[in-house]
Amino acid sequence: MTNRFDLEQRIMNCWNVCDDIGALYEGVMNEEMSKDQIANVLLGLRELYQLKFDTMFHTFEACIKDRMFD
Repeated sequence: MTNRFDLEQRIMNCWNVCDDIGALYEGVMNEEMSKDQIANVLLGLRELYQLKFDTMFHTFEACIKDRMFD
């Protein structure tokens, strides 16, 4: 069973996207990255964060269903 604290953790995990974009930016600026390498990183980030946001939303729905915000 999930609760509001699980939701909070999952929201915070989604904020990592900013750090991950920063890491990619550093990689692009400091290294010779090919278009393919950059594209692969971006595709991976998209898939990863799709999973994270889906998980967060399912947790939110469970909290609503269980009336945890009443």
